[in-house]
Amino acid sequence: MYIVDKTVMARAEQLANDSGRDYFTLMTSAGTACAQFIAQDRQVRDKTVLILCGKGNNGGDGFVIAKELSLMGARVTVALTHGEPTGGIAKKAFDGMPKDVSVTDIKKVLNILKNKKFDIVIDAVFGTGYNGKKPDEELQSVFKAVPFVDYSIDLPSLIACDTGEGWQYAPYTKNTLTFAALKFCHILPHSTDKCGKVTVLDIGITEEMLKSAGAKVTEISKPVFNPRAKTSCKNNFGTALSVCGSYGMPGASVIAAKAALRSGVGVLKLACIKENYTACAASVPEAVLIPLNSQGTTYSATELCILKENLASADALLIGCGLGKSEDAKQIVRELLINSKVPVVLDADGINLIAESIELLKEIKVPLVLTPHPGEMARLCKTTSGEIESNRFKHAVDFAKEYGVYLVLKGTNTITVSNSGEISVNTIGNAGMATAGSGDMLAGIMLSLLAQGYSPNYAVKAAVWLHSAAGDAAKERLGEYAMLPTDTIEELHRFLP
Repeated sequence: MYIVDKTVMARAEQLANDSGRDYFTLMTSAGTACAQFIAQDRQVRDKTVLILCGKGNNGGDGFVIAKELSLMGARVTVALTHGEPTGGIAKKAFDGMPKDVSVTDIKKVLNILKNKKFDIVIDAVFGTGYNGKKPDEELQSVFKAVPFVDYSIDLPSLIACDTGEGWQYAPYTKNTLTFAALKFCHILPHSTDKCGKVTVLDIGITEEMLKSAGAKVTEISKPVFNPRAKTSCKNNFGTALSVCGSYGMPGASVIAAKAALRSGVGVLKLACIKENYTACAASVPEAVLIPLNSQGTTYSATELCILKENLASADALLIGCGLGKSEDAKQIVRELLINSKVPVVLDADGINLIAESIELLKEIKVPLVLTPHPGEMARLCKTTSGEIESNRFKHAVDFAKEYGVYLVLKGTNTITVSNSGEISVNTIGNAGMATAGSGDMLAGIMLSLLAQGYSPNYAVKAAVWLHSAAGDAAKERLGEYAMLPTDTIEELHRFLP
C-alpha cells in the first residue's frame, strides 16, 4: 500500500475522473464506504449520530454519510461548522440528504452538546486541504465538547495532511477512515496518536493510478521467507558475527544474539569481553562465544586480530549494541568497517562512535545498514532530535543517498530507506516496544537475515516487520506495560516458516 501527500492524492483523483469515475462518484463512493464501515463496526439503527461537516469536499463526504446512515435507521444530526456549501459537488451532496436528517449550525450544536450525548460522533470538517493552522474559537469549543470523535473522515480535522502540523488542536479520533492510500499525517510523530486506528477504504482509485500520480512511499508488508530443504545443515543458513556489549551491559549482546538465533541464522559467533562471558554463556548457550580481553569497560583494541579472523569467516556483521564509547571501541568499529567484506549492521554505540568521523561511511564498500533512533540520527546530521522528527523523511532520504547506506530511522512508524532512496514505512507495532533492548532485538534480526543471504533492502524491511509483528503478539499476551524485548523474541516463531 502507498503512503501519499495531498498533491499525489489530488493527481490520482484527477486520473480517476479522467478515466470516467467523476469527482461526485468518488465522493459518493467515499461516503457510502464510510457509512457501511460504521454500520459494520457499530449498531446504527435508532442511534443518535452527530456529523460535523465543513463546506468543502470533506463535508461533502459527511453529507453522503448522513444520507446513508439515515437510510439505515440512524437519527442523524448534521452540524454545519462553516455554513452551507455554496456550490460544486459538496452542494450536490448536501442537497441529496433526506428530509429526516436534522441540519443545524455550529452555535446551536454547542448548546445541544451541553445537554445531550450522541451515540456516534463523526468528524467531516476538514480534509487534505487544511493547512494545520489554529482554528477559530467556536470550532475549538465543539471539539472540546466532544474530545473523542468516533470516526474522522480521511484525516482528523485541524491536522495538515503532509506534515501533521496542527495536531495539538485536533480531536482524538478512535477511527480514521481514509481513501485509496494512507496519508503522511497518519504515520508521522504527534499526529499519528490523534488518528487512532486508520482504515483505508476502496473508492475505485487503483494502485496504478496512485503510482502514475507520483506515489513512491510504500507500507512495509509481511515478508515471505525461503523454504528450507530437508537436507540443510547449519552452514546453509549463514554465519553471523556480533560484536556488542560492555561491562555492565551484557544484556544488549544477549538480546541481539537471541533475536538472531530465533530468526534462523545457522551459526552465531558472539564476541564478548571476559567479564561478560558467564552471563553470555548462561543466556545464549547456542552461540559460539569469542571471549576477549577488555580495556576498562569494553573491548581492548589489542583483540582486533581475533575479531578480524572471525569476521573473515562470517556472512554478516553486527557492531554496536551496548558497546560503549571508549577510544578502543572507536578503533574497533573503524577497523571492522574498513575490513569487512560482508554486510554490516551498525547500531547504537557503533553509530555514536562514527558520528564525529562520518565521512568514513563513504569509504565502506559493502552494504551498510545504520539503525539510529532520532537522537542518534541527530548526532549523525549535526542537528537536534526535534529537527529530525519534524522532517523525518527528508533527513532519512538525504542521509541514505549521500552516504550510500541503508537507513532505518527508528521510532513510531519506523522509516526504512535504501541506498538509492527507496522509502518504506512500518505501520504496525505498539508502545510496549518503547523499552531498552528493543533496538538490540531489531539489530539481531537484521544480522540474521543478512547472514542468511537476503538482500539488504529486503532484510531491513523484513526485520522491521518481524520485530513489530512479534511486538504486537507480545502485547496481546502480556500488555504494553509488562512486555519485555525477551518476551517479544519468543513471539518471532509465529511469523516465520
